[in-house]
Amino acid sequence: MLMVNSDGVVLFANRRASALFLDEHLCGKPVEALLPPELRDRHRGHRHGYIAAPERREMGEGRELQAQRADGSLFSVEVALNPVKRKGKTYVLCSVVDISERVELAEEREAILKRGLQQERVHSLGMLASGIAHDFNNLFIGILGNVDVALDSVDPDSLAAECLIDARAASQQAADLASQLTVYSGKGERALGNLDLSLATGQLAMLLRESVPDNVALHLDLPRDLPIVYADQNQVRQVVMNLISNAVQAIGDAPGQVWIRSSVVEIAAGEPPELDLELAPGRYATVEVKDTGCGMSPQTIERMFEPFFTTKERGHGLGLAATLGILRGHGGGLKVRSAEGAGTSITLLLPIAAQPLG
Repeated sequence: MLMVNSDGVVLFANRRASALFLDEHLCGKPVEALLPPELRDRHRGHRHGYIAAPERREMGEGRELQAQRADGSLFSVEVALNPVKRKGKTYVLCSVVDISERVELAEEREAILKRGLQQERVHSLGMLASGIAHDFNNLFIGILGNVDVALDSVDPDSLAAECLIDARAASQQAADLASQLTVYSGKGERALGNLDLSLATGQLAMLLRESVPDNVALHLDLPRDLPIVYADQNQVRQVVMNLISNAVQAIGDAPGQVWIRSSVVEIAAGEPPELDLELAPGRYATVEVKDTGCGMSPQTIERMFEPFFTTKERGHGLGLAATLGILRGHGGGLKVRSAEGAGTSITLLLPIAAQPLG
């Protein structure tokens, strides 16, 4: 409880108020001192308007404020106002309630709901992609078969043969694209075997180092004692290559750095990655690719794994979509951290093999 005069000076504060604001000397201070600096001028204007036409205001929706303790920490409050007139002067009795816990719970619920919607969306897109890829593959088998039969029936040097060869090449490209959609759904074929993520990532980084522009510094931190994962080496190499390539492209022509690190993490029950599906509890081998590039907006992060979504001028946008599908098919996942102007960090997680193949 606070009693404030028409000039905004605190005349009385009970013990709870002193404890809440971590200040035993609230009396005599302007009430604006209890607010963050950026809100004080606006609050003065509101206070003058309130004193000109005082009325009772109860707590509730729209009455939330950010308050500031004596140590500078911020917390959320609700405030009720009751005007009191005495000897021709107006005073305001302020009831202040700390609602930080309620706000945090609401934010947590919103984050859980948003994550659930994202997971449902990714799953639905995966099912759609799988169905489309299956139907297209059946069509392409028929197209390619008929093209081959037609090629055997025409003069190899004729214009018809040239057109048929072009049609076969285009159909094969379309079939390859449909195959990538199958990978996105997590149902593509895999050749599984023992894989040392540190070793495979290091070999790939050495191959890519030659193609990395001079303005980008590549840093490797790949411990040699990483446990074995059970995975398709070619698919995992494709994932790591996509992440490194995207990191380098995000830096552009300006000087920048890319860090590639491997490690082992323990995922507790109910602990989800920041995008993708929830992971089963257990130990995971990880590879993080972090850059100092342009970063991503929240809107881009929400859509980054959708098939055909891309921020590039050219390309079909299946790189990250395929990455997600590959990891989903391996029982793994991704963690994404990014902000515009602050770079991006993407970490892939693969479950450590309980018993490596002999």
